[in-house]
Amino acid sequence: MSWGAYWMYYRCPQCGAKFRWDLGTVTNPDFGHCPACGTEGVLEGESKALPEDPDSYPDCSE
Repeated sequence: MSWGAYWMYYRCPQCGAKFRWDLGTVTNPDFGHCPACGTEGVLEGESKALPEDPDSYPDCSE
């Protein structure tokens, strides 16, 4: 049974980009890294819910 996505929210310390990863993609070698510059992100939070403005944290797990 699936309970849906569990999101990890990150901010890039290098370029400042915000992004999110679905915990179900943790085996992806890029998990937690910034899609813009490749730097490892700083975890800002985690939740099963999307933020109020989903565009503020683009989904990197697709």
